Amino acid sequence: MAEQKHPKLGFIREVGLLASIALIVGNVIGDAIFITTGPMLSGVGTALMISVALAIIPIIFFCLYNTQLGTALPVTMADYQCTSRVLGPTAGWFIAWSAICLWSLVLGIEGFAFAAYFQAIVPGVPILPVSIGVILFFGLINYFGIRVAATAQLIMTGLFVVLPLLVFIVGGWPHIQPELHQPLFPLGVGAMVFMIVPAVWCYIGFGSITTWAAELKNPRRNIPLTLGISLVVIAVIYFGVIWVLSGVMPWQEAGAVAIGEAAMSFLPHWLGLFVIWGALFAFATTINTIMIPGSRAILAIARDNVIPKFFSRINKFRSPAAGVIVLTIIGLIGAPLAYNILPYVVLIMLFMMVIHGLDATAVFFLPKKMPDVWDKAPLKFSPFWRWFTWIGVLVCAVALVVITLVETWMSGVVAVGVLAVGAIYWYARRGYLRSRGIVLEEGMKELSPETKVELEGV
Repeated sequence: MAEQKHPKLGFIREVGLLASIALIVGNVIGDAIFITTGPMLSGVGTALMISVALAIIPIIFFCLYNTQLGTALPVTMADYQCTSRVLGPTAGWFIAWSAICLWSLVLGIEGFAFAAYFQAIVPGVPILPVSIGVILFFGLINYFGIRVAATAQLIMTGLFVVLPLLVFIVGGWPHIQPELHQPLFPLGVGAMVFMIVPAVWCYIGFGSITTWAAELKNPRRNIPLTLGISLVVIAVIYFGVIWVLSGVMPWQEAGAVAIGEAAMSFLPHWLGLFVIWGALFAFATTINTIMIPGSRAILAIARDNVIPKFFSRINKFRSPAAGVIVLTIIGLIGAPLAYNILPYVVLIMLFMMVIHGLDATAVFFLPKKMPDVWDKAPLKFSPFWRWFTWIGVLVCAVALVVITLVETWMSGVVAVGVLAVGAIYWYARRGYLRSRGIVLEEGMKELSPETKVELEGV
């Protein structure tokens, strides 16, 4: 398909299928597999395979509703546009606020983790300057537009993330000791159940495709293909890595650098180093892709005047430059605070469940509330599958929140506090605009003019 321009915006549908898969795979894999796999294995043993398998269930539901959303509304921040128009402006704001908080937290975590891992490889390197440097670097990459970011992502993901992991799986398979896979539940079934939560965290990132759908070629074809292919690729890699790691290293000894330690034990030295350095690129691919949904969330709410219109500007490189700059600054502030990652991960999970719950509900009511949009979608779920997807998302979201809060209830208090701050801003902004004769909700009854342009010719 030829490139499709959106004249009023300056966007071009320039991201192809392969690049979109790289954006999702690179975003999802990230440090989750290189750093989190070891500690997760030490907390549950070989039963981690079951936790990871069960974690796919909510991810499938999330992908199902995102497929409906992306094919019906392939625009910038489709989740915000859909929720704000179907469920109401306030619900839409909480989607955007949660997304901005979520991606900002992840950016800070990834910047710090990149620097900490780099210091482990190159002792003596100071963490803070490296954190600042990597966030600034990928902020600059994204300032030059999604084509530059997607090209960098394709190279990094293919050559320096997926390839090292395949080397680890293929090279380690002959060295597996079957006795290390026994017993299956060394710490009990309860440990396996709780480990589903961080396992879901390892899959987080699929929904980001609907945030930049306006820049994707042939989105109504490529969104379902991207989600399906990416899920298969990621699941195969996760299972392969966990099976090999748990078969070459006692689960009690697995730590944050377990994959690197295992690789050095059975691979030639240079290939072991290749796997270790792959972790750095995994951090890099996640940082790169975080800039995309976060900056588009800022752009989308600025279009609706929820924040000043200045933030909806797109530069000559077709990048939401103001959003990229804001997100970069937030990441720079958050990186020094990310020394204790667990509370951040829990908050991210809670924000993500808010987003999924509201999004899936909006998509369920989309045919009734916006029939003109729904009727043009080439992929329409039957009423049964729409009910099935919606209920599945809500059940999974509630279950994950409950499991999370049982272990770390204080994070729930913090999450409520952050959402309360968002509510205060929302009502203050509404009051301020109303005092100037502007009714914020009136401009959000229909799709924004920019969004309508993005839908033209799809």
